[in-house]
Amino acid sequence: MKFLVLTNIMTMSFKILSASQKLKFYSDFLKINDIKKIPKKKGCYIIRILDGIKMHPKLSFEKNILSNRIIYVGLGGKKGTNSTIKSRFTKHRQDSGTPNSTFRRSISAVLMEENQLNPFLNDSDKIDHCEKERKIITDFIKHNCECRFITINNNKNFDSAEDLEKYLVEHLKPTLNCKDSHDKEHNEYFDDILELRKEQRNKAAL
Repeated sequence: MKFLVLTNIMTMSFKILSASQKLKFYSDFLKINDIKKIPKKKGCYIIRILDGIKMHPKLSFEKNILSNRIIYVGLGGKKGTNSTIKSRFTKHRQDSGTPNSTFRRSISAVLMEENQLNPFLNDSDKIDHCEKERKIITDFIKHNCECRFITINNNKNFDSAEDLEKYLVEHLKPTLNCKDSHDKEHNEYFDDILELRKEQRNKAAL
């Protein structure tokens, strides 16, 4: 297992993370299509768009205030559950994962206009797509995004994955996180992604 301390991570923007934390990462960034090992531990995953990829015709979700191309910080394992990074992250790569993946639904909303996606509401009233459109979303994620993992087990300063998630969102400014007021405070595109998600759901409800 390869651990990378804070000072060795991919861009200068990561250096704004507190040096005292000495974050240890499970791996460096890998294209999502190439990821083989996913930790069966609680923690978080950080998703970055590849350099040069334009996500939306009008909105620059690939460019946050730090220019680090971080688009999503995901929670891998809520406290008191059996969920892990692997059980959560795996859904993002599955064609059938959209109803249970906030990240896939956000990617769907961002791609909807340009790719003429037609979402619908499934029997559980959740966003889904036909098989062809599911593959469009999956292919975009696999071939245009990269990811790295960080576990609580190797970062004892955090009591829970939720605490780690908040810390990473605060310092990395991911552009697709739109869960709560903390995300709103640290995501300059919060209102934009919420509006696209609203348009997505309205279209699905037709």
